[in-house]
Amino acid sequence: MPPFATAGFVPAQEDAFFILPVNLGESFAPDYELARHQSWNFSIERQFSSDFLFRVAYVGSQAYDLPNLWQKNPGIYNPATQSTLGRITYPEFSSILQYVTWGRASYNALQLTFEKKFTRGLQFTSNYSWSKSIDNVSPGAGVFGGQYSNPFDISHDRGISSINYPHIWSNYGVWQTPGLKGSSAVARGILGDWQMSGIWRLQSGDPFGISGGGGNQSGSFVGGERADLTGQPFNVSQGEKSDWLVSYMNRAAFAQPALGTYGNSPRNLFQGPGMNVVDLGISKNFPFKERYRIQFRWEMFNAFNRAHFSNPNNNPVSSAFGLISSTKGYGGGAGGGNEQSIFGVPARVMQFALKLHW
Repeated sequence: MPPFATAGFVPAQEDAFFILPVNLGESFAPDYELARHQSWNFSIERQFSSDFLFRVAYVGSQAYDLPNLWQKNPGIYNPATQSTLGRITYPEFSSILQYVTWGRASYNALQLTFEKKFTRGLQFTSNYSWSKSIDNVSPGAGVFGGQYSNPFDISHDRGISSINYPHIWSNYGVWQTPGLKGSSAVARGILGDWQMSGIWRLQSGDPFGISGGGGNQSGSFVGGERADLTGQPFNVSQGEKSDWLVSYMNRAAFAQPALGTYGNSPRNLFQGPGMNVVDLGISKNFPFKERYRIQFRWEMFNAFNRAHFSNPNNNPVSSAFGLISSTKGYGGGAGGGNEQSIFGVPARVMQFALKLHW
């Protein structure tokens, strides 16, 4: 008995009996390999006076032999009858999902950092990243039918990664008011030593592509087809917010793929609505009897209560195609897109706290 089940293995009749066709949920390719990863970076720093630091860096990485699920026994489309011949490669089996190590991924980024050390009651850090992530399959994509949308040509899925966020700008700062040591005890207690902190993050939206509309157009039973391009302009996120919430892109630019095909639109063609989140915190220490103090804290998440929208419906045969119908909550989905957001943004949440130090 081999260590892993494979499509070519046929057990002896005296050992086991199978009711055909057999569904093989997971198997390992005989040439399965461990993944490899390479990374590199280069940076330059410059300090201005004793307080300020500027850094510019290039960061890159390349991954090879990433594990993915491949449909080894797809359906075969028959152009003569415009229908599928069924799973004829291994007729004794139905679906055969096999772990292969054909995954490739790359990441390249320009990173900028500006820092001010805590002096004169002020500290802040600003980080900006301009990056691009490319792979031929992303984790969690279509695992029940195989992660490659075209099992006969894995290059069909090489494109923008599902974790690609080209622009990310995050800022963090702390400001502390003077202690007012020369003032009265009442003034020091009310006005002195307040601390304000905040995080401001702006970033690109979640990547998504246009699906093939379902219906097993390719005949492969994988279900990962993408739409065909019609040649019309995309017109992504144009007009006022009320316009692009209803039609995020030009719906006439896409059509369901022809029978027997997998669609020619690129994977993760678009980025969804971006994010602009501000979190704020305010705190104050009230000392008394030398060794004791009470700390008051007021924290706000999504302080300005901005709505952050999910991806639009990406089904070209749906009446809601292009419509954004939801916002991002914690772990929010992509709102009809083909991936899920890894960034949840709730409505504004505030919390208050009192803490006794002794």
